[in-house]
Amino acid sequence: MGIWKAIEELRADGWLPIEARQPQYVVAQAAGCAPIHRAFTGGADKADAWVDPVTYASGLRVPGPFGDRVLLRILRATNGCTAAIAEDTMRDATARLSHATGIDAAPEGGCALAALEQLVAEGRIARTADVVVFNTGVGASYRP
Repeated sequence: MGIWKAIEELRADGWLPIEARQPQYVVAQAAGCAPIHRAFTGGADKADAWVDPVTYASGLRVPGPFGDRVLLRILRATNGCTAAIAEDTMRDATARLSHATGIDAAPEGGCALAALEQLVAEGRIARTADVVVFNTGVGASYRP
């Protein structure tokens, strides 16, 4: 929501052309805690709290996301999409992200990469699309 708001403010203040469009937004969630994915794919206007959330990615363990209604509106307004990623897939993508970039990727970033790969494979994101994948944490937080 922060990026959407920033783009709207940049347009309103003249830093971006008024005709500049918002990008397509994507929500990547762990399969064991995916309230936005469930609400979006179910056509709901709000996300019901996820009961018994399970994921090792603590940044994705958000059973009752704040701003769910706004987020769902943004996803629909930008022809966005969602993905729910299994734990093993997330772990593999996190390792690949770290190896390919040299950053200490967090599982949240691995989830985002895995979601991108899944959505491209399904044809919901074009192979030629310009994409930004956010790694919203650091792998060191997950080591003892």
